[in-house]
Amino acid sequence: MGMMKYAEIIRIDLIEKATYIWNQLVWGMIMAIIIFIFVHIWKAIYSGQTIIEGFTLPQMIWYLAIAETMMFALGMDFIERIGEEVRTGVVGVTLLKPVSYVGKEFAQVMANFLFKFVVIGAIGLSVAQAMIGTIVLDIRTIPFFLLSALGACILNFLIICSLGLAAFWMEDSKSMFFIYQKLIFILGGMLVPIEIYPSWMSSWLVYFPTSFLIYSPAKLFVNFSWELFYHTIIGQCIWTLFFGMVLWLVYRQGIKKVTIHGG
Repeated sequence: MGMMKYAEIIRIDLIEKATYIWNQLVWGMIMAIIIFIFVHIWKAIYSGQTIIEGFTLPQMIWYLAIAETMMFALGMDFIERIGEEVRTGVVGVTLLKPVSYVGKEFAQVMANFLFKFVVIGAIGLSVAQAMIGTIVLDIRTIPFFLLSALGACILNFLIICSLGLAAFWMEDSKSMFFIYQKLIFILGGMLVPIEIYPSWMSSWLVYFPTSFLIYSPAKLFVNFSWELFYHTIIGQCIWTLFFGMVLWLVYRQGIKKVTIHGG
């Protein structure tokens, strides 16, 4: 019965986003422009080559389309909302309600992820197909890709929520988020697959938590292998347990700083 409250939050958020779907379509247009630029850049890079680090040109573009979709869908900007609610004391008010603050935030993040993943992903892949053509996909592997995408959403939430709740001790936790976001851009496989980096570097980057957010799900989509799938799921589980513990400790210590007057 308790889980139904959070399912209802997800349902309400999805309805709200569907009502204002034009806001999401704007992000879809930005996504289309990004793919358009990527196509022309990588066509020049692939000039005279058919495969680079195991990726054909269509696979590279589809990989980048999925990577960008994941980045949009993960919705990392909610750290600002969490930090603001900590500073203004809204967290204290939530403690009086019959819902967990972390649970409420997770439900909202999940709704955002599901909606953007479908809408923006459909636009990005449609543009990729129109400009570069299709790739060979085994429909039987799609559920495993979706499982990895869901794991990435959960892991990212735990990291971002931990950083946001750091506002209990820091005036502004956005500086930590800025560093985290740039790590995803550069080392998480958003701009290029990790294979593009020197072997000595890519060999340990695949174990970083950032690689399980973007790189692993995107590569599973375009070039599925059971070895990569098991590596992804195990890695996501390990880092989810670690950051879940971090979030629990941060939240537990943080609410001790909250003073609720009355009621």
